[in-house]
Amino acid sequence: MFIPPTCIIDDRAICPACQNVTCSIFKCKYHNGDCPKDSSLQDSFRIARRMGCNIAICVAGWWIWRLDAII
Repeated sequence: MFIPPTCIIDDRAICPACQNVTCSIFKCKYHNGDCPKDSSLQDSFRIARRMGCNIAICVAGWWIWRLDAII
């Protein structure tokens, strides 16, 4: 279901139909604190490093990381 921007507060998206709360950054169940490590994202970082790329952009588009500093 589409959650309209008016129902998104900071990093919490509240469904107007069922009131479930979703992390608006990673589109998963809401959690307190930092987003839990996303294993598929970590796998993507490993593949990128193996192929010679040492820079990645956060899935939310907020940060750029040097992959040699991660994991």
